[in-house]
Amino acid sequence: MRGLSLTPPGPLSRMGRKPDLPSMAPPPQAAPPQPAAPPAALPPHLGLLERFTLLFPVWTLAAVLLSLPFPQLFTWLKGPAIVWALAVIMLGMGLGLQLGDFRRVLARSAFTSPLTALPGAISAVVQAVLGSLLAAWWRSRSGTGSARP
Repeated sequence: MRGLSLTPPGPLSRMGRKPDLPSMAPPPQAAPPQPAAPPAALPPHLGLLERFTLLFPVWTLAAVLLSLPFPQLFTWLKGPAIVWALAVIMLGMGLGLQLGDFRRVLARSAFTSPLTALPGAISAVVQAVLGSLLAAWWRSRSGTGSARP
């Protein structure tokens, strides 16, 4: 009769040492994240400008609502001044964009394919074409060679 062995056959019995078994101890904890350094306080004038910029939608809505009952407050902006005013607004919006803004859009799960942008691109083309057609139609109806009154 063979002797009873409490060790199963294999490397343990042949090598005479215990195998490297995974430890039952909990894994070492990662160091807790260090709190971020508090942002440097902005100078008062920059804080005021930032607040004003963040409230841009409120100012726009207020101007629209004010222009309905009092259009004379806004009719001073005529001709080329409208183009320059829109250019300044669009420049301000564009300067507010950062590379991280584009990365966030591209990283979204909804933006898995460039075809996702196709409806927006088609819409932009259709709007431009319709605007040009309407402008040409109005110009032909007015009998003048210019779209401006």
